[in-house]
Amino acid sequence: MWTRDENDKHAYKCLQELQSLSEQNNEAYKFFDEFAAMPDNTNSYMRTRGFLLISANAKWDEDYKIDEIIDNYLKHIKDIKPIIASQCIKALPNLAKHKPELRDDIIKTLNKVDVYICQ
Repeated sequence: MWTRDENDKHAYKCLQELQSLSEQNNEAYKFFDEFAAMPDNTNSYMRTRGFLLISANAKWDEDYKIDEIIDNYLKHIKDIKPIIASQCIKALPNLAKHKPELRDDIIKTLNKVDVYICQ
C-alpha cells in the first residue's frame, strides 16, 4: 500500500491524497482494515499515518469498524513517543465528531492521561 512506502516523502504525499479523498467521498474507506493495522507498526511515521487515516474515514464508518478498534487506538494516547501520542490526540476531535457513540470512551481515556509525564 502507498502509505507503507519506505520512502517517507512518497508515503506522506499518499497520506495527503488519501486524506483529501476521504473528505470528499468514501473511496479510501475500502482500505480501512489496512489503516487500522498501521497504529501497531513499529515505525512511528506509520503509526501516525494510521491515526490520521482512521480519523479521516470516521464519517464513512457505517460498518462500525472504528468501534471495534477504539481501545487499541486509544492506547496510543500514552505512546512512548510523545509525538505519536500528540498526533493520536489531534485526530480525536474529527473521530468524536463522526462517531459520537465513542465520545465517552475517548473522554475517559483522556482523563486518565498523566500530563506531567511529558514535562
